[in-house]
Amino acid sequence: MKLISFIKSNSFILMITAVLIFSIFLPQAGLLVGKAGITTYLTFIAMFASGLGLSLTNIKDGFKDFKSILFSFSSIYVIFPLITYVILLILNIRSGDIFIGGMILAAQSSTLASAVVLTATANGNVPLALIITIINNMASAVLTPLILKLTLSADQAISIDVGPMILKLLLVLVLPVVLAQVVRKFIKKHMEKITPYRKAVSKIVVLVIVLTGAASASSEIKANIGQALLIILGVAVLHGIMLAIAYLYIRIAKIKHESKSAVLFTASQKTLPASLLIWQNYFAAYMLAPILLVLHHMVQLIIDSVIVSRLSKSNRGKDDEQE
Repeated sequence: MKLISFIKSNSFILMITAVLIFSIFLPQAGLLVGKAGITTYLTFIAMFASGLGLSLTNIKDGFKDFKSILFSFSSIYVIFPLITYVILLILNIRSGDIFIGGMILAAQSSTLASAVVLTATANGNVPLALIITIINNMASAVLTPLILKLTLSADQAISIDVGPMILKLLLVLVLPVVLAQVVRKFIKKHMEKITPYRKAVSKIVVLVIVLTGAASASSEIKANIGQALLIILGVAVLHGIMLAIAYLYIRIAKIKHESKSAVLFTASQKTLPASLLIWQNYFAAYMLAPILLVLHHMVQLIIDSVIVSRLSKSNRGKDDEQE
């Protein structure tokens, strides 16, 4: 019974782990999907699915906690890039694949799907997590290229034209949310029936992106096992620092119990789909970079799934007390 309960409560992370292992040792399927160039479309679909779950009521309720929205935004686009950049400088990594991968990661928005999924699993404030996710991802269309331009401009081998990058990210990250709000008006009465499918689509998108990302880094991971292990250690420390900062904010700001998971995950997690999109379109020559991106995504999910199990029990206890 305990095993079955464990599998049910950790089904998503177990599926991601299985896909990761499969893609590393049998990358053919992932490479085939990657060659089809569907990463852009998958990101569009994930943003559209998230946008469908955002109602006017959600927006009004979510914006009441504007402090958490502002903190998460600052954590993702200011604190995370600064800490990543400083860590890389301390390690004397100032160029090359790992530096590129680290800054691509640092410049990204909070994760598209997993922060919301994990918040829901923890019985937390899903509307708040969704609003923060949407705001951060829409801002990414402009901020991600600017952060990359700022942090990578010192490398003479890298030339970044932010104009086309911003335009592409606007089409992939902002347009689907706008379209979702239009579509939502016509299917509002059916949203309860659609929600399970919408959530399933988001999970499938994440799994397919892990499949393609891990497959693209497969040969490099197998050829650089020692380096991959060091990357795992490094990204685990980085994610731990971001979680600690988010937790400190929660304590200082006295965030409501049900909102803790939303703040923790949206202020510390980074998205994989958009990071791989940036890498494939602009930095594909740096073959070790996707190792860092994929391994960071896996590490953050593993660490946060442990946190979820504790938060879900705590949140259920709070609900029982209120009843």
